[in-house]
Order: sequence, then structure tokens, then C-alpha cells
Amino acid sequence: MGNNVKVNDIPLNERPIEKLLQYGVENLSNAELLAVLLRTGTKGENVINLSDRLLLEIGGLDGLLDISYDEASKIKGIKKVKACQIIAMIELFNRFKTIRSQRNSFKITSPKDVSDLLINEMSNLNQEVFKLILLNTKNIIIGTKDIFKGTLNSSIVHPR
Repeated sequence: MGNNVKVNDIPLNERPIEKLLQYGVENLSNAELLAVLLRTGTKGENVINLSDRLLLEIGGLDGLLDISYDEASKIKGIKKVKACQIIAMIELFNRFKTIRSQRNSFKITSPKDVSDLLINEMSNLNQEVFKLILLNTKNIIIGTKDIFKGTLNSSIVHPR
């Protein structure tokens, strides 16, 4: 598919949204799923090709999870709104993973439980974060709170 082909020129059953509705979301490629979220391409490049190129430039889905607003907005064809859509999607994904891990009244009984709870949320951070996990008397999580954000590799926290 050439870069200058508009999505409206693509046969109806090959367009991402129509394909999703007709065949199911699991039958879309990563680029097509991203195209559904981004909605529009740029002058001279349709949204499917833009999504495909974006994924190639950043190293696929794994790179997409690690991208920042600044990195996204430096990619040709990704301006302010599309960069915001991408980082909002990443944040929603991280929140969904956290919610799923907390779904059944998550109880802390070991350090591994803490790791399981926070690994998805914290694995993509670019700086040290000191978190507080709030528990009730039965060690069931009430909530979590960021106490301090440090530098790239340290977090200086006073015991007070």
C-alpha cells in the first residue's frame, strides 16, 4: 500500500475500523490497532502507514510502552495531539494492568506480593519513585501513593 493512498481509497473490508467490526479486534495487526486510535494520517501518508512506520521506528509494541511525549512528538507525522493520544493510551494500559492486579482485594503477605502489585506500573518509569502502600489491619491494600520522585538512579528519602 503506497504512502499516498488515502484510507477512503482502500476497499471497505480492509479499513481498520470496518475490519475490526466485521472480523473482530483480534484479527487486526498492531499497526491497524494503533491506526484506529490515532484516527487520521498526515498529508501524504495515511494513518495505517503512519502507524506502521511509528512502530518500526520505535521498536514495536515494547518501544511504544516506553515512549515519552517528547520522543513521540519528534517522530515525523506525530504532532502534539497524536503524541498525547499515544501517551494517554500507554497510561490507560498501565492503569488497567494495576487495576487487574488489585481486583480481588489484593492482600500483601510477602515481598513478592508487593512486586506483583507494582511491577507493571513501575517497570516503565524513567526515574526512581518511592511509593507508599496503604494497608488495612488485614494487610489488604487500601491504596498506593507516590511519596517522592528521585533522579534516574536514586531516590533520597529521609526516614522522618
